[in-house]
Amino acid sequence: MGKVGESHSFSADSSSGGSAGGKTAIVFYSLSGNTKKVAEEIRRQTGGDLFEIRTAEPYPQSYTRVTELVQEQRGSGTLPDVQPMPIRLGDYDTLFIGSPIWYGDSALPLQKWLEENSLAGKKVAAFFTSGGSSTAGAMADLRGRVKGAKMSEGLWILDARSKNVSRKVTDWLGRIR
Repeated sequence: MGKVGESHSFSADSSSGGSAGGKTAIVFYSLSGNTKKVAEEIRRQTGGDLFEIRTAEPYPQSYTRVTELVQEQRGSGTLPDVQPMPIRLGDYDTLFIGSPIWYGDSALPLQKWLEENSLAGKKVAAFFTSGGSSTAGAMADLRGRVKGAKMSEGLWILDARSKNVSRKVTDWLGRIR
């Protein structure tokens, strides 16, 4: 196993069945539905099990209010509580984790989920959606949160409504396998 923070290639099991430790999970947070669309495409192409992170208290519908609340949470170092998910991490050796990029980092609900769950020993591939922010800060943030995991190259989707999402996911999976 390489040092924490190194990029690794790995093969994601293409079946959602199989023996413990050989399965693939896609864990994501999506506020607007863009990250969910990418997660669903990854599921389609890998056969992995899909798990959506949901906050205990939903974010407001107003974009302005969401940005204000996220800035308040970031400023105070507060992460939102998330609902329990029916995932048994011990059943999976490969995890795709996805998030929108908020102010250069992964979304706070994903950060909270990662705080509550160790991915040590797992193969982890991150994917992000954004309106323009690059993945550099978000990838650095995740590398610090998934200590002991093998991290692959990340995927960045600028426009999840694009017809190119399927091709971009296919190309990315081809590079990291």
